[in-house]
Amino acid sequence: MELALVLRALCVCLALAAGPAPGAGGSVQEATGASSRIFRGPFSPADLVSREVTGEVGYALALGLLMQGRFEQGGEAMARLVEAEESPLHERFVREAARIRAYREERRSFLRHLQDTGRKLNLRKTEWKLLAPIEEVRENDVVLGKNRANIDVLTLDDVDAVAFSDAMYSSDFETSAISAYPSVLAGEVRRKRLSGDTDVARSLLADLNSGFEGHAERAQAARRLVFLSRVELPVGAGDVGSTLEAIGQLVKDYGKLDLVRERRGLLRRLAAETLKARFEREGLMAVLKGETVPLGNGVVRISYGFNNPEELLDFTQVGYLDEHAFLPKKEFAIQDSKLRGSGFLSMRHILDFHGALTVRTTWRYRTTAGWKYLFWLGLNDNDRGSFVAAKLDGGLIVVNREKGEVEDVAGDFTWNFDEAHTLEVYYDGRDRALASMDGKAMKKIGVGSRKSGGVFLMSCSKMELEIEEFVIEGSLDDATLTKLRDSWTAARLVGLGLGG
Repeated sequence: MELALVLRALCVCLALAAGPAPGAGGSVQEATGASSRIFRGPFSPADLVSREVTGEVGYALALGLLMQGRFEQGGEAMARLVEAEESPLHERFVREAARIRAYREERRSFLRHLQDTGRKLNLRKTEWKLLAPIEEVRENDVVLGKNRANIDVLTLDDVDAVAFSDAMYSSDFETSAISAYPSVLAGEVRRKRLSGDTDVARSLLADLNSGFEGHAERAQAARRLVFLSRVELPVGAGDVGSTLEAIGQLVKDYGKLDLVRERRGLLRRLAAETLKARFEREGLMAVLKGETVPLGNGVVRISYGFNNPEELLDFTQVGYLDEHAFLPKKEFAIQDSKLRGSGFLSMRHILDFHGALTVRTTWRYRTTAGWKYLFWLGLNDNDRGSFVAAKLDGGLIVVNREKGEVEDVAGDFTWNFDEAHTLEVYYDGRDRALASMDGKAMKKIGVGSRKSGGVFLMSCSKMELEIEEFVIEGSLDDATLTKLRDSWTAARLVGLGLGG
């Protein structure tokens, strides 16, 4: 009965030889050309910020440093902004630079006060509690006396700035409005601390009332941009995860800011370069859901035991070869660690191969209900209806749709219902294919022009088909590997909020 169905299918195939197969996709080259545009043109992560970090980006960066208590670094960054060419924000840069100097001096005055009066530095709202006498006050750190935290030298910029400010206000030290500066930067504004008719208080209140919160938000985004601008290409193995996480979080948290929106293309390119580095390092293991084992000389084994539903992501089920169907199209599903289905089923692996190739599957038909069937295990498929395939009788079929040519070799193997069998089709990389059943060589056939291409499995029957394993051993086609990398990259970019 299978032979009759094959002949019927071949008649349809020949009648349609002039046109493309229904459901067939475009060429690998077309898809590769579209997605490879991601990588066109020169690129450096440093493009995310100007060579001299000035203007709004520089201001946002300096504020970000200050918001984390890094007054020494923040002061240096703000001083560079003051010295740089004129900016609409230049007057603000001057005010911030003066505030930084004033706050750092007030912080040192507070510490000298504790030292002179014999009082202890009491920090309660930090990662660690500290109660320690002051032995020496220096430019950027302080030498401590004996304390339970066992800290000998405390670097001032390592202390939470708001907590330090609170310590100043909770002591008997006579503070000025500048002591509230860390709270202003952190958005924890306590306007009572800014009371008083002083230039510092009036200046801080004026800037608070003129959109400081917007600058503070951009500061956080700028800090992440600068972090990403320092990524070195190619991205190292240990930096791939942190780089992608930083990009995704930046887009999620601040993607609506013009600071980030204007750099969306650059962020997309950096993410693509990061993913490319991972792909080049891990190869198929970064992308495929099947088990991938390199066998040497460019040959790889890809195995599917169907223990995970995600394994089906490595195949397309688009009704390929559906002109041969005599039952409604269905899709495979993974159940109980097996691939199952009935009706017209067709799946094609997303990769193409060249050279010697082996495709093997262990299968069974579970019932005898409606025993009519058509089953092909194919390779060297061109995605347009031309292929080489093994059949369940151990025979082979070669279809050259473009030329209207079909060669069919019948086999003599008899398989049993509800019994697992292993069908294998092997291409020698030159001109012949061999079918084997349960480890026994069956029939050979010349492949003609079908010397490379994809791998597929097609079944049409009312009986339930059960696939225990599906294994491919061969060399990858360069074009389809590039297409896979680019399509995987594009999908990951969408997940990072950088699609399109």
